[in-house]
Order: sequence, then C-alpha cells, then structure tokens
Amino acid sequence: MAKLLMIPGPINFDPEVIRALSKVTVSHVAPEFISIFGDTLRKLRQVFISEGQPFVIAGSGTLAMEMAATNVIQRGEKALVVNNGVFGSRYVDIFKAHGIAVDEIQVEWGKAADPTEVREKLESDDYKVLTVTHVDTSTGIANDIEAIGNVVKDFDTIFIVDAVCSLAGQRLYQDKQHVDICFTGSQKALGVPPGLAILNFNQKALDAHAKLKHPIECFYTSIDNWLPIMQAYERGDPSYFGTPAVNLIYALHESVKQIVSEGMEARFERHEKLAEMMRKGLTEMDFKLVPEDGWAANTMSAVYHNGIADADFRGQLSQEGVIVAGGLGKLKGKIFRIGHMGAINANDVSATLNAIQRTLKMF
Repeated sequence: MAKLLMIPGPINFDPEVIRALSKVTVSHVAPEFISIFGDTLRKLRQVFISEGQPFVIAGSGTLAMEMAATNVIQRGEKALVVNNGVFGSRYVDIFKAHGIAVDEIQVEWGKAADPTEVREKLESDDYKVLTVTHVDTSTGIANDIEAIGNVVKDFDTIFIVDAVCSLAGQRLYQDKQHVDICFTGSQKALGVPPGLAILNFNQKALDAHAKLKHPIECFYTSIDNWLPIMQAYERGDPSYFGTPAVNLIYALHESVKQIVSEGMEARFERHEKLAEMMRKGLTEMDFKLVPEDGWAANTMSAVYHNGIADADFRGQLSQEGVIVAGGLGKLKGKIFRIGHMGAINANDVSATLNAIQRTLKMF
C-alpha cells in the first residue's frame, strides 16, 4: 500500500498530472507540443499573478535561484540577502560563487524579517538586488512579501523572491507586491514531479538585464538564450536552444490548468484552512512550531520534537503510513517537517494527524 507523502516537496501528485507525464513523448518542435508549451506559459502568468515573462527550464529550484541572480547583477555590484534559513544562506553562496559582494540581514531562525530593518539596510548602501525567501523550508517561516515589497518599491533595487515553497499555495501577487523576479520549482505547490525551474521576470528585471555592463558570465542560465525560445513557443513557432523536458511540461500544463480552474483566491484560502487544521491538531498534541509571531507558512509546518528521537519518531510514523521530512541545518535532528500543499485535502491532513497520534502512543 502506498504511503502518504507529506514532506515539503516532492508531494503527492494529482492522478491527472501523472497521466499527463506518462503520455507518449513527442518532438519538442511538434505542433502539439508547441501549443501546449505556449498555453502553459500564458497560464503561468495567472499563477504568478503578473504580466511578466515566464521561463520554464529543465532543472531544479536551485537553478532558478542562480538564473535570477546571474541575469541582473554582476561583479562590482552588491546584493543584499534576507537570511532566516538554509535557503537564504544558499543565496549568499550563489552570489559569492559569481564574485558578487554580499551583505546579509541575519534574522533569527523562527522569526520573519522586519520590513523596517530592510528599509534601513537599503538606505545604507547601493544594492543592485535584494533576495527574500518567501517560505524557507528549513523553518516553515513565511516572510511578509507585501510589506517588504512596499519598501523595495521606493528603491532601484531589483526585488527577487524565492517562492519555491510558496507559489500556488501561499498568498503571493507578484506585480501587486512589487516583486521583480519570482521563481519556483515544479515539485512543490505547483504539484508537478521534480525537474523544472520556473521563473517570471517583470519588465524592470528584463530592463536591468539589458543594461548589464558586461556580457553575462553564464551560458545555460543566460536569459539571452532562453527569452527568444519562450517567446517563440508563445507565438506558436518551433524553436530550439536546449531540449525542453517534454513530458514534465505536459504535466505542468495539466497542473496549471487545474490551478487556474480552481482560482488563485480559492486556492490560497484552501491552503490557509488546511494549514490551520494541521497547526491546531499539532498544538493539541503539545507540539511546538518553529515559527514565532504568527508567521507560520500555509504550505508546510516545521515542528519541534516533543522528546522522541527524530529517527525513531519518523521511522514509526512511516510504519503508520505517513512520511514526513527531518530538519535541515541547525535544526537537523530537532524538528520534523510536514508539507501540506498542492493537491492535498482535509482527509490527508486528518490521516497525518491520526498517524502522528498513533505514533506517539508507541513511545
């Protein structure tokens, strides 16, 4: 019997998405595929809630992070990273790998970033980009993108949001919240198997790329190579730079059709209700969440163990039919993490809580 996969990605996928993935592979320049890819790109704008330019590239969320960084900033310019988890630290490493000077706003794990501190830091120096992780999967924190966006709009700084664990689950309105580049991976709330890096650049970000003083020091990640491809597929023309992941794009097309059909507001509300149900059940069992100050994400929960060893707890929970993830970074061994995003429903949340309760009785 299949176990219920309740980790913060990959998640359990809708059967129709899996059926789309299993379709017979066609040429990446076949009329059928061109039509599907073009429609996928158009529907992604509705998911990002943006008039920007979507990109769908074979790769992981980390590839999306690097693409967002390397296409708008270069050596000699400064980046500012809001760092309150593992993936904030990863952005620091990416910038340093490309020779870009980095400053950080270090936020205590378990707390959200303070928009006032962001403003003060932006006023103190000339930062080309600011990066914020919307939901860091190491802590389950949801940073306030709207409040931070209202700060960044007063500066020339490019606002980059890592929405790998939030897009299509946590409230995010790219254009309205002044986000210049937003990105995700396919395996989270979008509900598609791993393998796609998905980004959306607004015009400010595209203009910043066009104004770079030096040729971009990348090849695969350069939007100079990918922009004409995305535009061609939307026009309905065949085009080639790197072979797209044909079957994953079939699956993505099915997923975004479902998301658009559900409606973004309804989808946000569903995730909020399921998250509240999960948090209520956990706190009733005397678990404590990592996030403080009410900033717990709606796509996942990071939860401190209540005295049971991590391996023992997760091992027994697996025997009860539910798989959750362990901790990352400084929280490794101290917490477990539950994903509740995408196609999950109240029955999945109930099954998870019931399995946890049965597990606790074994210790």
